[in-house]
Amino acid sequence: MQNINCIIDNSINPDSNIVILDVDRTIINTTSWYQACITEDLLLSKENIKKFKMINDITFKNPNKENLKKFRKETLNLIEKKIDINFIKKIGPFNNSYIQLGDYTNIWRFYLAGKYTALNLVKIYDDAIKYIKYLSKYYGNNLKIIFLSSGYEPFIRGVVDGVIEKSNLEYLNYVVLGSKLKITKDSISEVYHISQSEKKKIVKHIIEIGGNICFLADDSNEDEELFNIVKNYGGISLNIKHIPNSQYSETWRLYLENNTPEQIKKKLKNDKLFFGINKEEIVLPDFLEKLSKHTNEIGITYISRSDFSFNLNQLKNKILDLKDRDIFQKNIDKLVFKKNDMVYLRGKAYYNWLPQYIFIDDRCIIERWKELQFISEICLNIINKYNILNMDLSFYEKVIIYSIIDHLLESMFFLLNLIEQNDMINNHLIEKTTHNYLIELIQTIMDFMYLFFYENNRMNELLKSILQSMEKLELTKKISDNIKVYKTMRGMDNNITIFKLIKSVADKINSYDVNIDYVISFPYGGITLGFAMKAYMNVILNKRTLPNLLNCHYSSKQKIRENRIEKDEDYSTFKFVPSFYNEFCIDIANGNKKILLLDNNVTTFKTVDLNKNFLKQIGNDVYAAVTEVNYDNIVNYLLEKKCEDLIPNWQKVLDFHVISEYITSFNTWNTSQKSKILNDIYCLDEPYDYQFNRLNINTSNFIFKICRIHNLPDLFSAVKNGYNMIGIHAVYPDRIKYLNNELKYQPYEFDLNYGEELPIALLEINSIRDMQKNIPKTLKQAILFERPLEINDMIKTCEIYNMPKDSMYIQLQHRTNMEYIKNIKKNLCKNIIVTIGLFQKDFKEYFWNIHDYLDEKCDFILIDFSKHQPDLINFSEEYKESLNRVAILNNVLKVIENNKIPIIIADDTSTIQMNNYLDIISNYKIKIKGIDMQNCVELKSNEQKYQKLLNDGNIYQAKIRKSPNLLKEWNEFIYKKN
Repeated sequence: MQNINCIIDNSINPDSNIVILDVDRTIINTTSWYQACITEDLLLSKENIKKFKMINDITFKNPNKENLKKFRKETLNLIEKKIDINFIKKIGPFNNSYIQLGDYTNIWRFYLAGKYTALNLVKIYDDAIKYIKYLSKYYGNNLKIIFLSSGYEPFIRGVVDGVIEKSNLEYLNYVVLGSKLKITKDSISEVYHISQSEKKKIVKHIIEIGGNICFLADDSNEDEELFNIVKNYGGISLNIKHIPNSQYSETWRLYLENNTPEQIKKKLKNDKLFFGINKEEIVLPDFLEKLSKHTNEIGITYISRSDFSFNLNQLKNKILDLKDRDIFQKNIDKLVFKKNDMVYLRGKAYYNWLPQYIFIDDRCIIERWKELQFISEICLNIINKYNILNMDLSFYEKVIIYSIIDHLLESMFFLLNLIEQNDMINNHLIEKTTHNYLIELIQTIMDFMYLFFYENNRMNELLKSILQSMEKLELTKKISDNIKVYKTMRGMDNNITIFKLIKSVADKINSYDVNIDYVISFPYGGITLGFAMKAYMNVILNKRTLPNLLNCHYSSKQKIRENRIEKDEDYSTFKFVPSFYNEFCIDIANGNKKILLLDNNVTTFKTVDLNKNFLKQIGNDVYAAVTEVNYDNIVNYLLEKKCEDLIPNWQKVLDFHVISEYITSFNTWNTSQKSKILNDIYCLDEPYDYQFNRLNINTSNFIFKICRIHNLPDLFSAVKNGYNMIGIHAVYPDRIKYLNNELKYQPYEFDLNYGEELPIALLEINSIRDMQKNIPKTLKQAILFERPLEINDMIKTCEIYNMPKDSMYIQLQHRTNMEYIKNIKKNLCKNIIVTIGLFQKDFKEYFWNIHDYLDEKCDFILIDFSKHQPDLINFSEEYKESLNRVAILNNVLKVIENNKIPIIIADDTSTIQMNNYLDIISNYKIKIKGIDMQNCVELKSNEQKYQKLLNDGNIYQAKIRKSPNLLKEWNEFIYKKN
């Protein structure tokens, strides 16, 4: 026992999570020693096997203590004394020169016999192995498995190694403890037997030295106390009910079935390690405590309409000038969102990054952001002008003021993220001094908010300072409306959760009397945290020395410079820090700094771990904290379900407890929890005012065509941005495929009452029909067909869409001939667009063939550069991205000079490339009428969704496709071309 205690003492460290497992009838479905003894030439000769079976039968007819002791002694006497050729052959594949022919039997014979038994003779319980794998993933390097068996240690060690090898568990950290043998050339005897009472002593010793036994499994029924000891110290005990010759263990299976995802998640949340949720009471300031009761899980504050109206009027009464009252009312109404009996104090202005289908706003994101900043400033200026912060205010009045500060902060974080992201892609918008000014301004606003939480009397003076600084901030004017925003969404914007994390971490650090030199935040969701930490240290803790802040724009999900990182070992935090922070990076690189990493959540733990390791390797003390953990992903990882794999040492990455479970958000619009909550609150079916008469409609003769315009919101955006021709699709010949594809966009209704032979967008018929009522007369429109149709079916399709047959165009996105064209002109409409593919092998012949069939007064030839070319969509040719379009275009232009039928060129491309095409064409005698941008201005597919629209009293669904941001970029191109 003393020797075993030494082994245990040397094997266990304070961080170990210990799992104790018996082997026979617990991990395997039989007694391994018995199987080894009845296997010829393994331990016993054929003759001795008969003797073993006889004494085995006698013993277990009356298995008392004395009989069992006698049985063990007699069995050891039967073991072969020397290694013969038959044993060598049997264990040959894994001998590795442990023993040689003619050697006396030693511990290696027992070991190899045990390994052979595990690999060849016994059934391993799959569920037991599954649970061991689960434990290994859960505890990682902190897991220590003790295989504690009454079997002879060298033999059981062989059995365990065989089980490990057979089950692909080589990575386990484990030790084997078993009964001790004394082996000489003349005899083999047992010198220490691990009985059930000895197992209890071993378990007690582990607990006495501080070992954390989290799980024990054993099949013995001799003494329940072994199991109770573990239970009493907070571990789990599993008494395996052995059923002889069973292929699986009902006990293990039932236990795994009861180890449900819900239970695992609960265990994760309650774990004492730092990925568990903070169990200490976090006392909130009175205002914040009350506010939390009016704030949902993603940080949106809401109050009843009656409370909002009454208290807004109370605030307005403090505004003496009636004109200012009116301005305040109008702008507050723009900040909030009213639905049913509730008022949500974050509205369209705050959530300017939401997908287009939610608010159906035709403005680009920069335009919406500018409005956010403008409204926030106006409201705060009025509050400052009338010194309202120094007046007696009700809780709800304070909530309304708090929401204004909240919006102003959001506008500033948007701006900071935009500037830094552009700096990261070497598109510098501002100088370092301006960036520093913005940082200081944001910090002042955050300080103001934290003072507001605590109702400090310094607020009024600080508000004046903020507004004066805002007046000097010229950045808003410098940001172009069509700037390419890399990423703008703020993942963590729940001010209650942020405050809880910052308070718990800052108070803990303060109690350690540690001065943090740098706080590094990760703007992919956590841009607020560093400012909040500094505000709490300054405003609440009154720290004289405050940390420097810098942002690391790295995310393991979205690597903005992924091509610069080949291996994690090559990772450098500094590669993802904007140039504004270069001086800080140099200081950190010198080492000996105390650094706090703050992120909004962890899913794989990789982002925090990579940066923590890098900064530690260059000589710094690094601490890490996050607000939320994605427990669902951890559960799926532990259960080997579909997930994002965690890093191996995920359990040790964090140094502070988290605050809550992560509400998934990024890039998962059909599945993320945050998007569902936002959809439920903000998705509208209210009428939108489509005032086409207020638009400056492009009436130029040059065509700017855009495809897939199937609803009023997309039409309004297109017309607003200068497009003067739209395409409506009749390109869905496979109805089943079409409907299956549309399901991911979550349609509300299905109307299948139309002929199956027609290639129509079944789910958008009503939105197309309603759009037809509002299309400006000067706007040209074409209906696209990808497959040849009988003329009667074409007519039916146009009638279903309510197409204006007297003025519309038929666009043939397929090969055609003179007879087909004549038939359309005679029976349907006179205007035709015939498409020819740029890559078409018979381009010259086909171009001049169709050229002669068409009318230069009303027809066009569309040269398609994209994947939508007729021969490509009909699969007669294969698309090759590597083809040099410019070279092919030059060759094509040479053979179509002096054309009479004007051409339109089409491609899914950039404004730069389209301009390049036009410059090339200008060098030839080519009659060109316009360009077609096809699908290059569409939202990403995960930001498209069907939405209910209400117009002229009719409710119907529409699939919102067009991106105001991309349309704005093309608007400038169109303006210049005009």
